[in-house]
Amino acid sequence: ELIPLFRINQNDGGCYFSKACVVSRDPDNPDDLDKENVGIYRVMVQGRDTLGMQGLPYHDFARHLKIAEEKDMPLPVAICIGNPPLLTTMAATPLAYDQSEYKATSAVMGEPLELTTAMESNLNVPATAEYVIEGEVIPRQRFCEGPFGEFPGSYSGVRNQIRIKVKRVTHRRNPIH
Repeated sequence: ELIPLFRINQNDGGCYFSKACVVSRDPDNPDDLDKENVGIYRVMVQGRDTLGMQGLPYHDFARHLKIAEEKDMPLPVAICIGNPPLLTTMAATPLAYDQSEYKATSAVMGEPLELTTAMESNLNVPATAEYVIEGEVIPRQRFCEGPFGEFPGSYSGVRNQIRIKVKRVTHRRNPIH
């Protein structure tokens, strides 16, 4: 396989990408880069070209998804694995809807974070990411995802969550996972 897969916790429902940064953009404001979201969401491998993801209603991602589904359009996403640790921290930090995780990361680092444009969409992704998985959320359809071992040691149950259809995977030479 292209990306090594493993169960993170013994009783997980499948293989997950942990600490992946998921990038999405507000479909109503695609040119407003402050409304481009970088978030940490659990991503379950469900097939060769399908991923399940939990994006809860209070996440910025859910706001993007709601807008896309109201327009009956798929939502482009980029799932970035092997990111700068500070970006991962900022992606897990609750910022305002119009506050950029990329800008916040750069401000704390004291220097710009190098970004590049994803190949299948206009999404910004970290230029140093080891892997970038690009795809689209299948609109208005939900599929079983879970269970997953959460950080306090408990397991969340199986829930109906979104499914992402993978379109492309890019990676650095000799990527580290």
